[in-house]
Amino acid sequence: MRVPVKLNRAFWPRALARVLPSAADPRVLLKDRLTPAEFTDAVSTFKFATTCKTTQKARFPRTLEHLARLEFTRLPTILDVGASDGSTSLDVMDAVPFNRYFVTDKHLEVTLCRRGGTTYFHAPDGTCVLISTPAWVVYDDTAGAWPPLGAIARRAFATAGVPSAGAEVVSLVNPAVKSRPQGDVRVEQYDIFEPWRREKADLIVAANILNRVYFSEENLARAIRNLLGALCEGGRLAVIQNSGGEKATVFRLSNGRIAPEHSINGGTDIDALVLASATTRGAQPQRAAST
Repeated sequence: MRVPVKLNRAFWPRALARVLPSAADPRVLLKDRLTPAEFTDAVSTFKFATTCKTTQKARFPRTLEHLARLEFTRLPTILDVGASDGSTSLDVMDAVPFNRYFVTDKHLEVTLCRRGGTTYFHAPDGTCVLISTPAWVVYDDTAGAWPPLGAIARRAFATAGVPSAGAEVVSLVNPAVKSRPQGDVRVEQYDIFEPWRREKADLIVAANILNRVYFSEENLARAIRNLLGALCEGGRLAVIQNSGGEKATVFRLSNGRIAPEHSINGGTDIDALVLASATTRGAQPQRAAST
């Protein structure tokens, strides 16, 4: 069952927060100085509809090792989708030399309102997505929730209101990404359910975004088609999943056809869906080299 009300780890004893559902305090994003790890931890508290912003550095080391060995005819343009705060993007940047790197996510900022000791975080469309007090973190995720937590969360969100004009906007992009001195790094809002409008990519990284926990089969297929359409000839799509251990498959577009080139730990559970979604592009299912 869902737990929409969690302990705020900044308030409760560490031993208690380890055994009961808890979350990092998102209000620390208002501080002027945070370490990259503190920033990532705070951003990981957020959830937008079905999509969690949970992330951390060094999540897929074996995939990085493989990407670092890839040969390109030129310094690649890399498109990183669902990049959350960009902390794993930094891992890819360190492993793969690039010409241009697009760090993208649908949710790059939130607006906040404070009333008393309660802070309300709103998506750009005005929807309240998270509520925090010194002791609690509350989610609008009440379907099938433990009683009475569902009722408590519903009452909290019923009073959230909408952000006022001039409300404070907080970036969800790690400052370490923005301050990176090397390379052409661009942070852009991008929804994977829409076609990519910028230049085609030599490498697309889709880490922990294409999964059935977040999206329906139909929406996954739609997203996959958009990503395949963003690849240039000879380009690769790296699909990575960390649930239950690191798994990945790297697909390559060659002569208009998509085929798996390499897999890690047996590949991902959407490999067949990638190939099925690419059928109209003439993809021929093949077995990938596996590690």
